[in-house]
Amino acid sequence: MNELKEKIDWLKRKKLTGVSFFMTAGYPDMETFSDTVRELDRCNLADFLELGIPFSDPLADGPVIQNSSREAIRQGASLGKIFKAVRDIKKDVSIPIVLMSYLNPLACDGKLRNNLKSASDSGFSAIIIPELPAGECEETEKEIKKSGLGHIFLAAPSTPDKRIEEISSKSSPFLYYVSSYGVTGTRSRLGGGLAAKLKHVRELSRVPVYCGFGISSATQAASLKKSLDGIIVGSAFIEKLKKKNFKAPLKFAISINKSLGRM
Repeated sequence: MNELKEKIDWLKRKKLTGVSFFMTAGYPDMETFSDTVRELDRCNLADFLELGIPFSDPLADGPVIQNSSREAIRQGASLGKIFKAVRDIKKDVSIPIVLMSYLNPLACDGKLRNNLKSASDSGFSAIIIPELPAGECEETEKEIKKSGLGHIFLAAPSTPDKRIEEISSKSSPFLYYVSSYGVTGTRSRLGGGLAAKLKHVRELSRVPVYCGFGISSATQAASLKKSLDGIIVGSAFIEKLKKKNFKAPLKFAISINKSLGRM
């Protein structure tokens, strides 16, 4: 986890808004996926990346990510192949990588401990398991800690202040704040009062606050700049990968970085 924590801490010290993009591992194909990660790192367009394990029965994913998962699975993306791809990518890049996975792919056949170790050995820095709230599955939390991975938890607009404090005390190296109710997906408008809510959450949290779910444009990113520590863009970025090259995603990533005063 050290490289991710060091990056988050460095951004905080420099008073820079962090930028991350979510990608479905293996989409639109393993080669384009791997090339895009390398280009994002080469061009210094992301502070870390969040890679999602394709899964057939998602809890929090909207249509764009569901479709990308379906296509990645159709092309043969598996946990083992993804670990190998990340291991190969990490030979060339320094960018920290976060694993986002539902519990089922990790715990299938009783292999949770082995898969967490493989994730750590492959070069992942931290993990997000969206259907496991903080404190609700202590055995899994212990296994994640043993693996050396950071454990990032989610908070939402409905999360009470006291619970936010509790979640942030367990979340490392940052707290992931969900911008709106419902699933992931591009949104033409973010929820009213989001900036003020984020400022409040930031005051409560014991760790930096990053926000995702619905951030779809440079304008939206800029509107939140002063209210949080960083943003995570998913569906809007994945849509740019449909042409199976990294030019459109990089152009979009540049626009996000410019909106935050990073370029």
